[in-house]
Amino acid sequence: MIETVQNFPFSYYAKAGCLQKSGDQDWRSEAKKAIAILEITTTIPGHHSDHDLVLHELNAQLLNPTGFLDCCSHVLPKRD
Repeated sequence: MIETVQNFPFSYYAKAGCLQKSGDQDWRSEAKKAIAILEITTTIPGHHSDHDLVLHELNAQLLNPTGFLDCCSHVLPKRD
C-alpha cells in the first residue's frame, strides 16, 4: 500500500504499529513519515477527525513510548 499511495498517512501509521509491537526500532522512522503527512492533512478544512487523533497519538508515542500504538482502532470500523 505504501508504494502505491505514498501520501496516505495511515499506511505508515499501521506499519509503525506493527514494527513497534515486534520490537523493531524502525517504527519511529515510519511514525515520523506519517506525522509529516498528517501535519499537512490536518490543515485541510473538513479533514476527517481520525487525522487529528492519529497525529496526537504518534506525537505522544514518540515523546513517551509507554505502550503500543493502537493502530487500526481509529481507522477500522468496529466489528460486532
